[in-house]
Amino acid sequence: MVGTTDDTRSTVRRHWVKATLRFVARRRWWIVGCTIVVAAAAAALALRHPAMYRASALVLLNPDVPGQIGQSGAQDPERFARTQATEARTTAVAVRVIAAAKLSTTTHDFLAHSGVRLLPDQNVLEFSARNHHPDVAKALATTYASQALIHSHLLERSRLLRAQTAVERQMAALRATGDTGSAAYQALAADDAALRTAEALPTGTVIQVAETAKKVQPRPVRDGLLGLALGVVLGLGFGGLREALDTRIRSAEEIADRLGLPLLGRLVEPPRRLQAADRLVTIDDPSGALADEFRVLRTNLAFANYERGARSIMVTSAIAREGKSTTAANLAVALARAGSKVALVDLDLRRPYLGRFFGLDNSPGLTDVALGHVPLSEAVTQLRLTAQTGPGQNGRASESGEAPVTLRILRAGSVPPDPGEVVGWPVVGKIIEQLASELDYVLVDTPPMLGVGDAVTLGDKVDAVLVVARSSVIKRPALDELRRQLDALPMLKLGFVMTQADSEEGYGEAHGYGRYGYSYHLAASRQRAGALPPEQVRTTR
Repeated sequence: MVGTTDDTRSTVRRHWVKATLRFVARRRWWIVGCTIVVAAAAAALALRHPAMYRASALVLLNPDVPGQIGQSGAQDPERFARTQATEARTTAVAVRVIAAAKLSTTTHDFLAHSGVRLLPDQNVLEFSARNHHPDVAKALATTYASQALIHSHLLERSRLLRAQTAVERQMAALRATGDTGSAAYQALAADDAALRTAEALPTGTVIQVAETAKKVQPRPVRDGLLGLALGVVLGLGFGGLREALDTRIRSAEEIADRLGLPLLGRLVEPPRRLQAADRLVTIDDPSGALADEFRVLRTNLAFANYERGARSIMVTSAIAREGKSTTAANLAVALARAGSKVALVDLDLRRPYLGRFFGLDNSPGLTDVALGHVPLSEAVTQLRLTAQTGPGQNGRASESGEAPVTLRILRAGSVPPDPGEVVGWPVVGKIIEQLASELDYVLVDTPPMLGVGDAVTLGDKVDAVLVVARSSVIKRPALDELRRQLDALPMLKLGFVMTQADSEEGYGEAHGYGRYGYSYHLAASRQRAGALPPEQVRTTR
């Protein structure tokens, strides 16, 4: 039990450390920005201040004065020292110093630029003064110490004289009665002698005049370091506040928890040049690391669908621009490369996009089939792709043998005025059903589930759904609403794919393992930034 508890604590500690490091990495610009700004501001403000120098003088208090007075029951040495420090901070002392030093300032200003402190475990007072000129600071500190001693001595002498007068009055009363030999008279005589001795003793002595003055401002280095520390604290605070207000999803684990679905693949965002040209990584760089992510997704999808046997799979997302169309197209190519009979259907009638990946913007599509303008066989475009295979190569390249593979694509077709109604037509379900009966997979690209009801309408027309979620874009409320809608649909939920995984916490960059030996290519080169040559696109009739 003890070992288990220690392991649990160690695990919790590791998770906490990792979470803290991820937070710091995620909000590093807040922390760095606040740190730099506050440190620079502190250093700049420090440099704006005029130079200020501090000098100090030391005064040794006379321990015999409180000792002698103690015989009259006055006070002990430590209390005497604290009293002297307090008296030195009075307005009366400040007036004496200003007059002696011939300063043109107020008592408040002088007290604000001076100080007195009792050194630890000593009967020594340190008198300090600050000024813009070092010589003035030294003179002020020494004058402050001497004038404080004079003021203290006068106060102490006045008190001693009053005490001495009272003692002498009592002694005179005893002498008048002739009682000069009594113990009371002898005690009063001893007190009178002690008071006279204390009156003759000085309160203290200046043991060190102010000889040097230390520059105390500006101190940009010190203020910059303090600003640095304050900036880190503020950066962490602002970063924590931003973290609390940020509802974006950061990890695949959180998506899995909120959707209740398994993770089937992590996809790194494709290069911008491919995005700008509407090109697919599984065709332009089929042996690269990015294309390998879709092969991993293909394998995981096969495992998730092994006992379920779903053929028509809807690919959707919660909101727009999460990469569902790109994911569906690349996954369809990867499945076709593996030898599966695949059809890619564009049922995003609001923003059809799949045709752009293959240069099929002007071909007939699903809506044309649904309206009876063309038969399904003419609307389906077959793209011939080739992959080198060989005996015992396990999918690696061989020097001989090319196995053609075909990817079937059904565009959206003419955009209808009311896409939501068209998606619900029974003929749409029959088209999907017919394709599924002839092929291994039918991937259906649909609009996002939130905002429009097209994907929900298709829920009873497909066998399963594959959800695409983009890291750092999708937010928790949207995921919660997506799960609510998914739970209400009768189809199978195979899992989800996380796009833009390179922004996920703790997810490293994808690394390839060299060329796999595949030699994927379209039957001929593209034309005009990605369009396929018409002679290499065979339409089944």
